Amino acid sequence: MSRQEAYLPCFEAEDATNIRDYRVSIWRRMDDAGKEKWVHEVFEYYRNVHGFPYFELTPEKTAKKLWRLRNKPARTKDVEILWDQTATTLCAYYFPHIWKVPFRNKRTAWLAFHNDVYLKDAIRLCFRIKPSVGPSDLIGAFCLGTKASVGVVSRFKPMAAKAIYERYTPDEGGVVYDYACGWGGRFLGAISSKKNLRYIGVDPEPRTHACLLKLAEDTARLYNEPSRAEIHRIGSEIFCPPELEGMVDVAFSSPPYFDLEKYSDDPTQSHVKFNTVDTWLDGYLLQTFSNVKTMLKPGGILALNLIDFDKTKISEAARERILSLGFEHVETLQIQMAQRRGNGQDTTKQFKHEPVYVYRKGRDC
Repeated sequence: MSRQEAYLPCFEAEDATNIRDYRVSIWRRMDDAGKEKWVHEVFEYYRNVHGFPYFELTPEKTAKKLWRLRNKPARTKDVEILWDQTATTLCAYYFPHIWKVPFRNKRTAWLAFHNDVYLKDAIRLCFRIKPSVGPSDLIGAFCLGTKASVGVVSRFKPMAAKAIYERYTPDEGGVVYDYACGWGGRFLGAISSKKNLRYIGVDPEPRTHACLLKLAEDTARLYNEPSRAEIHRIGSEIFCPPELEGMVDVAFSSPPYFDLEKYSDDPTQSHVKFNTVDTWLDGYLLQTFSNVKTMLKPGGILALNLIDFDKTKISEAARERILSLGFEHVETLQIQMAQRRGNGQDTTKQFKHEPVYVYRKGRDC
């Protein structure tokens, strides 16, 4: 009998990652000893058989999500971009190192999983408030107020990116530039658009760049079309090739929030190259916006998603630097964001909002 089979039939034979046989409804009626027995069994499975609960998608499910993303229209209401999580799990599936990136100096989900106390705490939380203790529920439990105090970096919603690109690009064949690719949400938003947009993106982090190339390869194959993506392993404060001067319709991203999300300690990372807020704002962000201005067409759009966190106050300073380059403010979009339980947010409201500041390059710039 294999190690995996030793945990059956509680785990379904045809899919050992599906542990719905540990039904939450049954657990709630059990005594404390029975509950802890289940917690221990699930703990042993993850620790000794399954390993870290990465998001797991079959090729069929991946294709289904990508086709749904392409065929679903973006949902907006005036300047509000409505909540839509379509295909967001692809950003975790294609970028597994996302769980090793610290956010706000908190413990990562990777480190929490490898601590026995924190893993059992997350399993108990699943039994209390989740529909199951499957991998996606378990990884979510680490973010919901467990003892581990985990921080998880954000993933930009592909449908929100799709809404922004389609709002400002021509009806067919526009060029969009993502000056901080990150976890692929904006890439998916652009490539899924039926406007046949050309996507150009940069990210200097080696693992992220490799994952972006794989995502681009798979989307081109599944959509049965030539690739419309160019992804460069370079920082946006450097990237400004002559052949792109005056060629870009829309430049949009959610750049690193200085050192809030430390993707790696690679020397190409902006928070490593510019290790104070002021040097980061000028050396990285202002230079990025200057390069964007060069690449934009006259009348082209620069859009920025950036908010303040705790002591990291950079949003106003970033917008001042955009205006200093001669850009004109057009409007401010508002993206619906779900309130999360267990992290101190106001859960009396279903949604909060994050701004996207939109600027236009002057015709005579």
